Amino acid sequence: MNLFTELRRRNVVRVAGLYVVSAWLLIQVAETLLPIFGTPDWVLQALVVLLALGFVVALGFSWVFQLTPHGIARDTGAVDGEGAPAGSGRLDLAIIGLLLVVGALLLWQLLHDRDASAPAPMAMTGGEAAAPASVPDQPVPAPDGRTIAVLPFDNLSSDPEQGYFADGLTEEILNVLSSVPGLRVTARTSSFHYKDKDVPVDEIGERLGVEHILEGSVRRAGERMRVTAQLVRARDGFHAWSSSYDRPVDDAFDVQADIAAKVAAALGILLDKEQRQRMESAGVRDPEAYALYARGFELYQLAHGGAPQIPTLAEANELFDRAVEKAPGLWAASYHSADLYGHLLLELAGGADPASLPVSDVARIRGELERRLHAAMRAAPNAAARDFIDLTRRLLSDDWTGVGDLARRAIAHTDACGFDQWMHVATTAFGMAAPARDFFVRGTRCNALDEANWIHASIASIYTGDAAGALDLADRGIVVAEGMRLEEARFDALLALGRLDEARASLARLPHAAARARSEARLAAARGDLAAMERALENYVPEAQQLDVQGIALAAQSGDHEAASRLAAAIDARPAGPMLLMVAVYFCYCGAPFDLDAAPNLAARLQEADLAWPPTQAIDWPLAAEKGDGGNF
Repeated sequence: MNLFTELRRRNVVRVAGLYVVSAWLLIQVAETLLPIFGTPDWVLQALVVLLALGFVVALGFSWVFQLTPHGIARDTGAVDGEGAPAGSGRLDLAIIGLLLVVGALLLWQLLHDRDASAPAPMAMTGGEAAAPASVPDQPVPAPDGRTIAVLPFDNLSSDPEQGYFADGLTEEILNVLSSVPGLRVTARTSSFHYKDKDVPVDEIGERLGVEHILEGSVRRAGERMRVTAQLVRARDGFHAWSSSYDRPVDDAFDVQADIAAKVAAALGILLDKEQRQRMESAGVRDPEAYALYARGFELYQLAHGGAPQIPTLAEANELFDRAVEKAPGLWAASYHSADLYGHLLLELAGGADPASLPVSDVARIRGELERRLHAAMRAAPNAAARDFIDLTRRLLSDDWTGVGDLARRAIAHTDACGFDQWMHVATTAFGMAAPARDFFVRGTRCNALDEANWIHASIASIYTGDAAGALDLADRGIVVAEGMRLEEARFDALLALGRLDEARASLARLPHAAARARSEARLAAARGDLAAMERALENYVPEAQQLDVQGIALAAQSGDHEAASRLAAAIDARPAGPMLLMVAVYFCYCGAPFDLDAAPNLAARLQEADLAWPPTQAIDWPLAAEKGDGGNF
């Protein structure tokens, strides 16, 4: 009798098959259930080791003993039926039953993965091109299985300051996931809106337009950390995957990369070696640096949300600079730190007293702006980010060579999640309104809670001649993004539609007195009532930087182009003046609000950029038409 025959006679082969199938099922169940109870990783690892050792024991046991009708007994060489090993029938039934269970499980996973991987023509934040966007029928598109929002991980440490460490870990996971092809990841602005807020996951999913939510917690004690993460299906709260990690803080990057890879796998995205390497290289590998960046970004947002802008940005830069010192590849910190110097230039262009600014030396401001933006470009994660950073750099410089081509290329990126800064002023009024609208509509999908996307999408729609679409975008943006600045974009859409009575009724909804007075004056200009416009302007006290910018627009809308040209000449002679004049053009909707001969620096920059003058006129202003030029020179 040969060895294989003897192995069959003693049921060793059947026991081996039954054991392997049973062990595989047990590991699958344990991998799903153990993280729910917060068990550390070593528990599952120990189970795998024990099952491997148990395999040897089971084989030895089946060699010595046999299953008989009277129970387990030592092997006696007995057979049943037609030479079959004793007890083999029951083992065969057990194996068949387990194989049916395994087959059903594999079939369910196959169908689930196929549903989850169905393609959708949506904008991507992680490198995959999307179909050109059009104005959506809903505030955000219908979710699909490859959309995800990464919520800020909860800080469970006793030290509240460790919350920034948790934010840094979250941001790194978000960045790594954003590099996964075929996965649309909601931008940080929208995800972090829900920090410390108890909002049901189904409501978050509906508002952000995502099918899955990644959430978790971080507990740090000294140089050790415990990270838990769970992937939740937004519509019903089903846990698609979860795990926990007890690791040294220095292993944070490995934890981030593992979470991202497991999430991609749970969503049915298979990564080849090259894609996985790209994903793993997307991180900075320094959560401490990201913690500094997160603290700086909080101040950056405050500076753009009503806090004293220049001093708040200067405070944020202290943290950004420390973050870049620790992690030179942290491009976002370099990019955001340049914003202080951009605003200093624009303050000077707007006529601010140099003595009121912390830095007033133009050469030093421009030097810092260039240095920081170049650092951001070198570390930028993709071509889209580099193009937008470079466009900002050029528009704030004295050389606009190639700006037109760069703007056209930047606006065509489908993997840029509402990344803008100043791109809208070089495109929307200069013959690129339709692609600008599509770009910002894509932004409303991947970063639904950033009101700037809705504002610029609405304004671009006005410039395309689709004022009804502009109103629709503004209305839905107000609901989704809850932004007060959108009320003024909505007011502009009503002016473009000629629904002036509705525009008057909406004045009370504008966010502050300056906006109400300015809009009341523009309403009068739209009615052709110069006296009412002058009365409204008696109550207008503009923001400091907007004194001349808004003055240009209002003068042009009233038909006083001589006054608009005088104001334009004053701005044009200052540092970054041409850039500020582009802002005046953008918000005027009046084509050429001033004579270009009054702004020779802007004229030279436009020629360098290959941008045609006059710009597009989007709204008819009767008072300007009465003067015989219709708003254009």
